[in-house]
Amino acid sequence: MTFQEFRDYVQTHFLAQEEQGYQVGVRQVTKNNGRQFWGLFVQKEETGCSPCLYLERFYALYQEGFPLEDLMDVIRDVYRQTKEYMDSQRMLPDFKDPDLDNLFFTLVNYELNKERLREIFHIRIMDLAMTFRLAVDGKEGEFGSMLLPTVWVKEWGIEAEKLVEIAMDNTMEKYPVMIRSLESMVPGIRKVKQIQESSDDAEIPEVEPGMYVLSNNELSYGASTIIYDGVLEQIAEQTGSDLVILPSSVHEVIVLAEEANEEEIESYRRMVSDINHSIVEPGEILSFSIYYYDHNDGRLYRR
Repeated sequence: MTFQEFRDYVQTHFLAQEEQGYQVGVRQVTKNNGRQFWGLFVQKEETGCSPCLYLERFYALYQEGFPLEDLMDVIRDVYRQTKEYMDSQRMLPDFKDPDLDNLFFTLVNYELNKERLREIFHIRIMDLAMTFRLAVDGKEGEFGSMLLPTVWVKEWGIEAEKLVEIAMDNTMEKYPVMIRSLESMVPGIRKVKQIQESSDDAEIPEVEPGMYVLSNNELSYGASTIIYDGVLEQIAEQTGSDLVILPSSVHEVIVLAEEANEEEIESYRRMVSDINHSIVEPGEILSFSIYYYDHNDGRLYRR
């Protein structure tokens, strides 16, 4: 059975014969950096929210010899448990009455997400896109988020500059910057030259010229810290140097306190490309570019 035949079978046989008033659909879902998966959606009379079950993992089980009818029971159980959980958590925000205290931003690659960004509110920054998310809290400390559609922003009538200001304040407060020496990241090296988390106006501790990993306290989408107000400026001031920024993933960047010539920049660019192709998960690639912070004019630009 091919994957398309498997998708069709799941869509046709998901519901029991006695179940009425439900619509079952299978469609492609685009995730970060253009990755596409096939998701199963089940809705009752076109109302309410539906979990999305990605079918690739279930097809892998089928290919490994899992009996098809037993697998269908598994899919039904996973769906029902997920739906019950979503209903109990009330995890979707009210778009007509948003709680902007839950607004935060992330950085993603613009070109790799170009199609997806057509319907998502974003700000273009060099070859990146500043995207906005609404955090949704469930019970028992559960947490999730959803991308902010452009149509919602138009409905609210809020200026883009105001949303950026709110998101910047929220993100810096809830996900404060963390700077660590590269030594602390290498297995087998116990010495930690610098580990610091800061939430007070992005105050950066004393740092010396060297190589650092910049992220946030959650180590999730921490590359966004490169546009936190004042962060790069403080690092450059303390090191007395320009900064070379290597985008290792959407979750962190490597900051080198040095002034690099074109030959060195090209070497770094090849290194980033090699890492993106061989180590970083496709959905976590931030960029193939090198970024440079000039401490004389306080400007971040793409090299």
